[in-house]
Amino acid sequence: VGDLLTGTHWGALWMWRAGLIVALVALMAYRWRAEQRPPSSLWFASMTLLSAGVLLTLCLVSHAAATAGLERALVLTDFMHLLGAAGWIGGLPYLVGLLVALRGVNEPQRGRVLKAVIPRFSVVALLGGGELLVTGLLSTWAQVTVLAGLTTPYGWALIAKLGVVGVLAFLAALNLLWVRPKLGSTPSAALWLRRLVIGEVVLAGLVVASVAVLTSLEPARQTASREAGGASFAESVQGTNIAMTITPGTVGQNKIEVTLTDRLGKPI
Repeated sequence: VGDLLTGTHWGALWMWRAGLIVALVALMAYRWRAEQRPPSSLWFASMTLLSAGVLLTLCLVSHAAATAGLERALVLTDFMHLLGAAGWIGGLPYLVGLLVALRGVNEPQRGRVLKAVIPRFSVVALLGGGELLVTGLLSTWAQVTVLAGLTTPYGWALIAKLGVVGVLAFLAALNLLWVRPKLGSTPSAALWLRRLVIGEVVLAGLVVASVAVLTSLEPARQTASREAGGASFAESVQGTNIAMTITPGTVGQNKIEVTLTDRLGKPI
């Protein structure tokens, strides 16, 4: 375990992530003890930066970081994807907590609170949802690449995730377009809001579970490439072009062919 944590890239990032989480817990403990005083802007900024750092350490050991030639762009895309998820999906449990806490409050006061909170959360959810859509499309293109990749285990897990996200987006749209305008004027609006948000939280949990499956699977581009005739890799180091093919690219006996050429394409 010590060698894993101190001698590998994954281990180093795991230790950074653990350290950032410890710092987050310390800041939350400080806030708990100082609950009589309002939180400062510095406290909020520190919590935000530390949380973003935790997400970044995940991106640096993701499929995106292992995509040759596109590592930086895809790590940034992955990072923005997680930030969007943190804003929208991460905010849903807090919204549920607020709605549950307001059940014992009289209708006029509850309506005033919801009319103040829901529009603000809607902005965060819309921004996060839009961010998820754009970055998700880029990530899908990078990890699937070809239509044949959709028939791989990674592809099926991705399709399942997109299906759940579609239903989640539908419930969010109902809240935004149907329930939100009725808050404060229709007594049943708060009840429907609570039901739909709880449904969103359940679906969000399924989305997170599908992402866990995706991260445990080989990217579809690699599976599809191997099934099409082995795995291929290419790299250029100090003017030397290195091409390697592994056939059939599965566990067991394989034929490995390495070709070295110079800048002009002549064999070395």
